[in-house]
Amino acid sequence: MIILIGASATGKTEVGKLLDSKYDIMKVVTYTTRPIRIGEVDGIDYHFLTKEEFIELRDNDFFFEWMEYNDNFYGTSRESLIFDSYLILDFNGLKKYKSSNIKSTAFYFTCSKDIRLDRMLYRGDSLENAKKRIDVDDIAFTDEIKKYVDHVIDVSHSSLDEVTKKVYELYKK
Repeated sequence: MIILIGASATGKTEVGKLLDSKYDIMKVVTYTTRPIRIGEVDGIDYHFLTKEEFIELRDNDFFFEWMEYNDNFYGTSRESLIFDSYLILDFNGLKKYKSSNIKSTAFYFTCSKDIRLDRMLYRGDSLENAKKRIDVDDIAFTDEIKKYVDHVIDVSHSSLDEVTKKVYELYKK
């Protein structure tokens, strides 16, 4: 399993899509309570749930790992853990996987704040929301993460194709 981790707008989602289309590495579809965005499809991008539905599943031990971020819940079901798949996680999810028996290779994407801000604005985020997410990520993504990942990749000046190829080649090693 490939684990992708990084702050908002570091390219995790887009690299994941390329891993699927170019290398047949399928996405583990996780669960969330956040509102669906334009262009997203339930069951493809996420399984979208109400907070009440999520809490009921959580309380029934449905999730291997779960977390709350930006007032929304995110989680990975136990049944979705398969080989040759990829998953986008936060730091706590990463620690859970690394402490389990699940074989995984974790990649931490880093990127300059200015580039991340530009990417967020380009994809339609408001300036206020983008700045808030960067501030939250400054707290969540510290150097401690590097102890838990297998590879750190600075994506500031690399194309998505270059990053995807690098992830795939390192995973296959």
